[in-house]
Amino acid sequence: MIRLHITMILSLFLLWGCASGPTLAESESGIPSLAPSNGRVFIYSVDSDEAWRTDILVDGQNVGVLVAGGVFFKDLPAGAHGIDSGLGQHLEFQLFAGETRYVKWVSGTSLLLIHPDQGSQEIRSLVYLGR
Repeated sequence: MIRLHITMILSLFLLWGCASGPTLAESESGIPSLAPSNGRVFIYSVDSDEAWRTDILVDGQNVGVLVAGGVFFKDLPAGAHGIDSGLGQHLEFQLFAGETRYVKWVSGTSLLLIHPDQGSQEIRSLVYLGR
């Protein structure tokens, strides 16, 4: 009986860091349109074989928690921006009005700007974490 409880507790710890819920593709109808003066940044990770969580900061402000296999977005005014993970990775980029950028977090190593063709395909099957 104790062994069963220990197994259940360990399973919960593993699930804590993994995304679950509807995919971005299933949630698209609930995503608001982009304001003309803003750009949109999708922040995501395709890692699904690890349990982890990291805070994501944009321009020093916490905008969400990214988990393995998850995606969320942030609408930002046009201009220069910086993204930081809670684990020390940093990325700076320029965002134009009406533009959509894709930032991929590679577990434990880096934040990468991804080409829109690749990024838009990679995020569709990821769990939508909200905004």
